[in-house]
Amino acid sequence: MSLADRAPVTGTPAFVPDPRLTNEDLAPAKKRNWKVFDLFAMWMSDVHNLGNYTFAAGLLFLGMNVWQIFTSLLVGFVIIYIGMNWMGKIGQRHGVPFPVVSRIAFGIWGANIPALIRAVIAIMWYGIQTYLASVAVNVMLLAAWPSLESWTHNSFLGLDALGWVSFIALWLVQAAIISRGMESVRKFQDFCGPAIWLVMIALAVWILAKAGWTISLTSTPHPVSVGEQWRQWFGAIGLVLATYGTLMLNFCDFSRFAPDYKSVKRGNFWACPSTPRPS
Repeated sequence: MSLADRAPVTGTPAFVPDPRLTNEDLAPAKKRNWKVFDLFAMWMSDVHNLGNYTFAAGLLFLGMNVWQIFTSLLVGFVIIYIGMNWMGKIGQRHGVPFPVVSRIAFGIWGANIPALIRAVIAIMWYGIQTYLASVAVNVMLLAAWPSLESWTHNSFLGLDALGWVSFIALWLVQAAIISRGMESVRKFQDFCGPAIWLVMIALAVWILAKAGWTISLTSTPHPVSVGEQWRQWFGAIGLVLATYGTLMLNFCDFSRFAPDYKSVKRGNFWACPSTPRPS
């Protein structure tokens, strides 16, 4: 039989992924519209919160001064910046999230283990952040409507009635945003990120004004020996890495939406080592 008599080749059949291994959330990103500002705003929403402010303030009580806290946070975030770029590269190149990337090391089914561990940590951190935010909301509500003080007399599972109202309200708002997908998250944080940054600056100016426009960089309310200060300094760097270790591992969840790797590096640079830390 000659080549002319053979049936024409119509091409290889279309690849159909196993539905057990993929879904809309695990498939490569279709939209690549997370640019430098979007990643910057994401970091502002993540770094500047009550949890991190409490962490930075707690370092003072460990015997560190303002300068030591600032430099330890700076060094920690430079390391985080490097790690974010490494993980962000694979996410941006292939457009897949952390559960898919982890299959490289853990296998297809073994990747469920780190994915579930991350999920448990995320649930706990989400609860902590929502609780701290609800406390701030309570303070504002009581300042605006002192009559709500009667809602704070009874407690259930550690929260009074006003606390539960604030906590559940914040939970519902967050659930409404997340349920609309990552594009809704991007638009929301593009507004909240800069707003949080401006509030942080205004708060810093207010604190400086209350302190008489001067803050000692070397004094501490609980002085310790020089050796202990160095130990605390390295410990603070380790705490920064521990706090953002999960985000460093799963940063591909966000970088997968970036149009190019340059946007990932620039967004991380302006947010990690270049932005004032909450110290």
